[in-house]
Amino acid sequence: MLTPPSLVSQWKGELSEKFGLAPVSPDSAEFRRDPLPFWSGGRLVVASIAMARLEPHASAIAAVPWDMVIVDEAHCLKNRTSSNWQLVDSLRKKFILMLTATPVENNLVELYNLITLLKPGLLSTEADFRKSYVTPGKPRTPKNAANLRTMLGDVMIRNTRAAADVQLPRRIAATVTVTPSEAEDRIYDLVSHFVAERYRVAGKPTSTLALDLLQRQAGSSPQALSRSVARALREETWVKAGDRKELEAIQEVACRVEESSKGAQLGRMLSSHSGKAVVFTEFLPTLDHLARVCEKHGISYSLFSGDLSRPEKDAAIAKFRDHARVLLSTGAGGEGRNLQFADTVVNFDLPWNPMRIEQRVGRVHRIGQSHDVFVFNFCQEGTVEEYLLRVLHDKINMFELVVGEMDAILGAMDDSRDFAEIVMDLWISGRESGEVERGFEELAKQLLDAKKQHVQVQELDQSLFAEDFEV
Repeated sequence: MLTPPSLVSQWKGELSEKFGLAPVSPDSAEFRRDPLPFWSGGRLVVASIAMARLEPHASAIAAVPWDMVIVDEAHCLKNRTSSNWQLVDSLRKKFILMLTATPVENNLVELYNLITLLKPGLLSTEADFRKSYVTPGKPRTPKNAANLRTMLGDVMIRNTRAAADVQLPRRIAATVTVTPSEAEDRIYDLVSHFVAERYRVAGKPTSTLALDLLQRQAGSSPQALSRSVARALREETWVKAGDRKELEAIQEVACRVEESSKGAQLGRMLSSHSGKAVVFTEFLPTLDHLARVCEKHGISYSLFSGDLSRPEKDAAIAKFRDHARVLLSTGAGGEGRNLQFADTVVNFDLPWNPMRIEQRVGRVHRIGQSHDVFVFNFCQEGTVEEYLLRVLHDKINMFELVVGEMDAILGAMDDSRDFAEIVMDLWISGRESGEVERGFEELAKQLLDAKKQHVQVQELDQSLFAEDFEV
């Protein structure tokens, strides 16, 4: 399965949750050890098309006889001269399934290019296709539309939200920006400086990932950061002698914070909230911190994480449904669970991938939900998360989008990097230049442009295909 970079982890989760499959991806230790044999292992692979099209991977993938190739956001194949199209065309495959909400974005030749991958020769040559089906001077307007639709019926299935008749209540989102204590402000500055000084020259994937993790934990809680730093000082091989002094200074300050400012704010909010709320965090130490916050305020809660056994997970959900007011959950732990009996989602910390945020909210805002869903996104002033929420909430109104629109917008962005990588690069370069805000404003502009393009393409799709090919 080939996907945009930002959707690899989502597809792995969906395939595991809904089909009981065990996909692998090139973010594994096995791939880092020996990349080329990875592709020929006879397994279900989910990979970023941006990485797969690069050598030596493209040649290795083309040498494998695949049973099936699935391409998500397949409009990335609209241009036959592109490396994406060339990669998929080169693959030895029995079957191919291409998924896209936007089979035509600019002109009908894009549709011809997609169909040629699916069933070469169905639409003859490009010259014949233009002559038979494209109105001269109007590349988006088909002629002989009835004949074109008949042929497309052999290879296209079109499902629309309207046909599914799914009506969900509103999502109402708010950003909760918390002023940090002097110690918390100091911690975040120390971590950001430490990460920025080493990120560009990290070299090895292990150290780059470790630095990324430190920055995200600093935005979650001092407790998560403290435990991670302690482990790095004790175990990690990437920590050099010159790193230890700075990490020890971070650890010293972080250990002094018993309750985070965000935790105190959450306690006050939950104390005044009468409904059932799901509070998400990325990190287990933060989960422990949130449990203490609930205990301090006398709030009944249930703990849920990926570390629990299946019976323990079932018991945690049952406790939340029947007795507890709050479910404290890791993001990974909440995958696959239907929690529509709750009405509030709190993102105590924020994944840097919008699709991960959408997955969290989707635990509660889903079919069967009968109430408006409230989404509270917590962030500390002056952090990556504050800038990210300005982009996702204030600029593109992510939380008001229909389910599925955010991934289409991300797919329309002309950037091969994972979204979280874009965010980290902006934070690092912005701190170096003193223009963090300007960098995130530019990201917002790119997303707004992609959103406008998505709307235009939807309108074109409707005008071209109307209600054809639905099942």
